Amino acid sequence: MALERPIVATRVGGNPEQVDDGITGLLCSPGAPHDLAEKILVLLGDPKRRADMGVRAAARAGALFSIEKNVALLDVALTRAVASTTHS
Repeated sequence: MALERPIVATRVGGNPEQVDDGITGLLCSPGAPHDLAEKILVLLGDPKRRADMGVRAAARAGALFSIEKNVALLDVALTRAVASTTHS
């Protein structure tokens, strides 16, 4: 995503939370290789859509996974952990 590439992934685990289906990539059914192949072929056959999704994927990756955001989340978690141990 960070490299401006749309994602083709299965609807398992955290994938649906990361990939905005039809916006930043395409999601397919788990255990359905034909669905996966179809989604890949859709993107291969449509360079404009692929490029547009890639731009949106990079923006989403920056918003969700930036170093600054993750450091801030880690800071909050560690602050809570320290606070909980000092009040016990």
